[in-house]
Order: sequence, then C-alpha cells, then structure tokens
Amino acid sequence: MKATTKKLIAATFVLVVAIALAASSTYAWFAMSTTTDVRQFDVNVTAGDNLLIAVTEVGDSAPTQAFFKAYIASDEITGENGVGQFFDTEGVAIEDADKLALATADDDLDFSLLDGVDLLAGEGAYFAFDVHFIGSAAFKVKLNAATVTSALATGVTNPFPAYAWDNLEYNDIEIAAGAVIQAEAANAVRIAFGSSVYEPNANAGYGRFGGANNLAIDYYNNFRGLTGADAIAAPTENIYTPFSETGQVLVTLAEGADGLFTGKFTVKIWLEGWDADAFDSIKAQTISTTLQFVGEEEEEEA
Repeated sequence: MKATTKKLIAATFVLVVAIALAASSTYAWFAMSTTTDVRQFDVNVTAGDNLLIAVTEVGDSAPTQAFFKAYIASDEITGENGVGQFFDTEGVAIEDADKLALATADDDLDFSLLDGVDLLAGEGAYFAFDVHFIGSAAFKVKLNAATVTSALATGVTNPFPAYAWDNLEYNDIEIAAGAVIQAEAANAVRIAFGSSVYEPNANAGYGRFGGANNLAIDYYNNFRGLTGADAIAAPTENIYTPFSETGQVLVTLAEGADGLFTGKFTVKIWLEGWDADAFDSIKAQTISTTLQFVGEEEEEEA
C-alpha cells in the first residue's frame, strides 16, 4: 500500500456514525473520467448521512473508521499515491502501467487479451480498486443510476484515425467510403462491482457486441486481409447487464462487533475488446462516468 494511504489509515480520529435511521435508503456516487492512453481517473465519491465510503488497494482490509467519509477526492484513487491499480490478465498488479489494453472477461471475470497479443509496456488489462461501506443498518447496496460518455479532448486531433474502407451502415449510422469512423470509447467500457458486470451503453454504437455486423471486427479483418477461417470471430452472446437494469444487490452490509454495518466489493474497469466500438480510433478519447449507488433497508413483513 502506498505511503500516503498508510498515513491516512493510521490516523487516530474516531468517526461517529449515527445509528438512528433517518431514511429508508441512502445514496453514494462516483464521478470519474479517464483517457484510454493516460492513467487519469478523476473520481469523486459522496454519500448520504447513513452510508459512508472508503477506498483501498485491491485486497486490503477496511481502513479505520476515521478514513470513511462522504467525499473522496480523485487523488486518493488515481493520484501519485492513489489506491487504484492496473492489473494483467492473471490479476497481478502492474506498477508501471498507465493505460488500458483491449481485453475481455468471461462470466467468472477471468480476463484475457484479444488475438493472442501480449500486454505491451505501460499497458494493463483492467483498472481496479476496492470500495468499502459503513452504514447504520443492513443496507442492500445496489447500482441506482449511471452514465458513461466519451469525446476527444478539446482542440486535440485524434492520432489514431480509422477510415471506412467501403460505404458502411451500422445501427443506422451511415459511413461513406474513406470517411473517418467516429467510434465512442464509452460504448466499449465495462465495469464490474464484485461479480456483477455492467455494460454502460448497451446496444449503442457500431453494431452488435460480437459476431456479425460488428464494425471493430470487420475493420480489423479487412485491414489485416483476414478472410474465411483466418478471420477474427467474436462470441455472439453479451453476458453483461445494461446500466438500465439496476436491481442487482452488489453487497449486503453485515453487522460487526462494534454495532456498525459494513461491506465491500472490488470495482474493475476495462475496455471490452469484442465491443463494436473497440478499435484504435477510441484510444485518445476521454471517458467520463457517473455511478450512483443506493443502500436500501430490508422491508419488514407486515
């Protein structure tokens, strides 16, 4: 764990969490942005009176109560001493990584890279950190609302242009031969909260997740001259849950010896390489994300 984080965890202040329940649910949210080339997740975390949050490196135990609060600045996750880490496909942290490679994960969250390509210097398969919760009751924490958007930075020319090789149409998006293909990095983002995996922009962008009518796969096959049995083929089943389906319980807070209710899960973020928008032209884009969680109390039977 990084030195600054250790100092914060070692603080001796005691935070008093109110036990009296003021409402039946309480909220917490993240707001983050990143580029696919540069490690820069600006993450802010806020919480309601009865649900507080702390973040740590993956696998670390919960910090002291003094470390939990209603707002967490981005530096605590992505700064020089931040807790967020890049990992390879085996789940081993990569200290010198500063960008994401295109990766994929199965329903057990086992990661792999596409087309048998190894990670290059400075790349990670995914980015992750742990989120810890303290609440005043046995809340069931769910994803309440979320958005992911992306765009080129203002005034920046994309150094990774992709050009249409023919007159194309994907999801009612027409592209003239020779035109620059304006893919969206946000459409390729996937986010896991523990074992629950979400696709922010399901059914958006250039065609299907995998299989036929997928612009990214068609693009690579065309420019690599791959046809027939040599062509890249993606899985046809999308195993991820859209953000619009937010009813999954991510963690249920459990009561500890001190009377507080606690829980945690690991957040993993990656660029899904089988997505129809996942090709080189998305690399210089900025990804902005907001994630809102709700803590719902178990309803008592009448």
